[in-house]
Amino acid sequence: LINLLQATLNPDSKIRKDAEKRLSDLEANSVYVSSLVYVLSAPNVSPVIQQAASVYFKNLVRRAWDPTHIREAAAAVGANAQEQASLTQDDKKAIRENLLEMMVASPLLVRTQLAETLKSIVSYDFPHAYPTLVPSVMANLTSGQPNRLDAALLALRNITKVY
Repeated sequence: LINLLQATLNPDSKIRKDAEKRLSDLEANSVYVSSLVYVLSAPNVSPVIQQAASVYFKNLVRRAWDPTHIREAAAAVGANAQEQASLTQDDKKAIRENLLEMMVASPLLVRTQLAETLKSIVSYDFPHAYPTLVPSVMANLTSGQPNRLDAALLALRNITKVY
C-alpha cells in the first residue's frame, strides 16, 4: 500500500494512473480501510505518504459512508452497488472511535484532510451515531496540549460547518 501511495505522487502519468487504478481496485478489499488507518498512524511512515493516504481515506469516506450515496453513485455510472466501495459497521465504529486521536497525532497537512473526513462523517452520523464526539472534543480542548487543542478546534470548526 505504501508503495502504491508513493507511486500516486510520481510525475510519470503512466505510473501514477496505474497506482491510482490499483488503489481503486483495493477499495473492495476488507483490509483496505484498516491498512489506510495504519499508514496514517504509523510513526515510521513519511508525512508525504501519510498525506496521500489521508486524501484517499477522506475520499473513501465521502463515497462510501452512506449506503444511499453508494447506490446513487453506482446507478449514475451504471455499476452494481455491490461493486462499489463500502464501509462495514465495524469499520465505521473504529473510524469514529479513532479519528480524533489520529488528528491529534498527525502532521498538519494530514490533520486537515482528516478534519474534512470528520466533517463528512458528522453530516451522516452526528449526533445519533456519534455521541462520543463532543465529550472527546471537550476533553481535548481542556487538555492544555497544543496538538490536542489544535485538533479539537479543527474538529469543532468542521462540526459547525455541517450545522
